[in-house]
Amino acid sequence: MIVSGYSMDLLRNIHGYKYADMLTDGEKEMLRDYMVDGIAKLELPLRYIPSYKNAMDEVDYMKENFLLSMDVTVGKDPAILYATDPPITFMLNDMDHMLISMSTDTGDVEALYERVKKISDQLEEIFPFQRDRTFQYLSSSIPLCGNGLVIDSMVHIPALMSQNKVVNAAQKTMKYTGGMLLPFNQVSRPNAFFIVRVISKGNIAEDIRFAKNMVEELTVMEEAEVTSLRENPDFLSFLKEHIRDYQIKDRVYFPDFLRTLDDVSLAGKVGILPFRYDKMKEILVRTQPEHLKRLAIHAEDVPAFYKQSIETYMEN
Repeated sequence: MIVSGYSMDLLRNIHGYKYADMLTDGEKEMLRDYMVDGIAKLELPLRYIPSYKNAMDEVDYMKENFLLSMDVTVGKDPAILYATDPPITFMLNDMDHMLISMSTDTGDVEALYERVKKISDQLEEIFPFQRDRTFQYLSSSIPLCGNGLVIDSMVHIPALMSQNKVVNAAQKTMKYTGGMLLPFNQVSRPNAFFIVRVISKGNIAEDIRFAKNMVEELTVMEEAEVTSLRENPDFLSFLKEHIRDYQIKDRVYFPDFLRTLDDVSLAGKVGILPFRYDKMKEILVRTQPEHLKRLAIHAEDVPAFYKQSIETYMEN
């Protein structure tokens, strides 16, 4: 199951400037102003935030709405420009001079790339970007050198996870140059939310096709596994026991939240509970840290809020 469409990140560095980590504060300000002036020529309805640290709540809230895309590096204070319809974010002077993120909730990754390419082509006419004959677009992070393009999609595969069949999918993904299958959240207990990521190195069309094929293959494998589990009485008994344990609790703590979502959604897929797939992204967004803060949920009330969120997810 695709949880959150696709996102694409463009990474660019300006020719003639050192990487962001090596710039003085004065040089960063000068480069930031130069990039902001150039981006203004795109005539997009962007909101400009000169300092992430001075507007963290606003930026984090906006980013959490889309779940995907590369995050602000810990300890950095990039400038941010963003619009929400359609979603686009420019992050300036983080790890690289410029990170442009765009996303779509649909499965039309090709249409998303057309939007990305249009912005990329316009930026090429405005800025002299760092490029190398061998490594193409240069990045401060060597693994990201290449086409300067990262493709992401979030999938949820609890049936495969329950049967320990995710490793094979991860190995297949990693055999493709730039391909990865990454945990969505590495802090919570192991769960079935993953990011399919491709760091584009060669033919962009082929890289996009691989990302899309991998997402679709995982979706088909998940549904096949669900069909098999419906006929497995031992597994159904095991899952019902998990659900009973969950139902007698009045709260769910953060480390167990995503794992509990796995159980509840899988119970829905095999017919034990009512289930709505279209609620998954809504629940994930609603329980992100900045959203909890906006809802004024106190720390001691968060576990009960997690439980309430799952109940809503099951009942509606």
